[in-house]
Amino acid sequence: MHRESDPLLGGDNFSFVISSLSRLNSNVKLMSELVDQIGIRFDTALRQKMIQVREETISLVKSIKTQLTRPYDVRHKIQHDKLTCQFQELLRLFENLSRLSLKKEQEVVFQLEKRRESQEAPVLFQTQASLPNGMTVLDVESTIIEERNKEIKDLERDLSQLAECFSDMSQMVDQQGELIDNTENAVVAAEQHVEEGAVRLQEAQVYQNKARKKIMILIFCCFCLIAVGGGIIAWWFLKK
Repeated sequence: MHRESDPLLGGDNFSFVISSLSRLNSNVKLMSELVDQIGIRFDTALRQKMIQVREETISLVKSIKTQLTRPYDVRHKIQHDKLTCQFQELLRLFENLSRLSLKKEQEVVFQLEKRRESQEAPVLFQTQASLPNGMTVLDVESTIIEERNKEIKDLERDLSQLAECFSDMSQMVDQQGELIDNTENAVVAAEQHVEEGAVRLQEAQVYQNKARKKIMILIFCCFCLIAVGGGIIAWWFLKK
């Protein structure tokens, strides 16, 4: 997961994510085609291609997850959410393909081992012109079983990594949702404080105006008292 000191996810990083998602989408489509070809046959080129595509896809998944789980500017929230949804969808497709591949590989191993236990005649190369150089049918089947068992272990490892990736993405979505909720609550609280401050300011202005009126009335009364007092004194002196 990201550290607080990591720079915010920005334009260049989004461009990288978009490009990586495009490659991931292509790999998922190619992986689908390759999985359809899995069967009981000795095809080294197919095995190598599947391993290459799967390793590249796992690498892409890790890179994209690293970028999307970094903190980002809230101004990019819509774009970030859109890319996250696309990534999670491709991640689900790749996981389903990996599970299907695992199931088919396990079925191949099961069929070959069952044939050996029942001592059935091998039929693997009945439609082929010849066996690989220097190899018998049993040699080929042993090689296939060995390869498929290795593939099964690799697929189980990949599925474990995908599960971890799903967990990290879910945690990221939850954390960001909580952060957004906190931010929205803070904005609402700030708006309430502003409104309360405006009301108090208005009340203060009303009180201030009332105080001014009272002071003016008091001053007027003082002037009236002084005038009346002055008039009485003047009248008293004139009468005397």
